[in-house]
Amino acid sequence: MPATSKACAPCRHQKKRCNGSCEVADLFPASRYDEFQNAQRHFGVSNMHGIIRAVDPEMRKQAAKSILMEGNIRRRDPVHGCLGVARRLRWEIRSCEKQLEDANRRLSLLRQRDWELKRL
Repeated sequence: MPATSKACAPCRHQKKRCNGSCEVADLFPASRYDEFQNAQRHFGVSNMHGIIRAVDPEMRKQAAKSILMEGNIRRRDPVHGCLGVARRLRWEIRSCEKQLEDANRRLSLLRQRDWELKRL
C-alpha cells in the first residue's frame, strides 16, 4: 500500500507526508478524500483550515462535517448549492402542509355529514 494512501485527505491533496498527527487528520480522513476534493474546490484548503481554526475545539468535528456536506451539495448543484436544497425542502414542507390542510378539511366535512346523518 503506497504511503500517500495513508495520508489524511488534506495531506494527500497537497502531496505531503502525513503520519496522522497533523491537526486535521481526524477531521478529514483519507477515506473521505473524494468529499474533501469537492469541499476544497469550493472553499480552498487554506480557507478550510481557517474555518476549522476559527471554531471552538469541541465543534471542529461538526464544522468539518458541515464543510464536507456543503462541498458535496455544491458538486451536485453548482449554481444553487445549499440554498437550492433549503428552497426545495421549504417547497416540500409547504406542499405537505397544503395536503394536510386538505385532508383535515375533508375529514371535517365527513364528520359533519356523519353527525347530520346520526341526527336524522
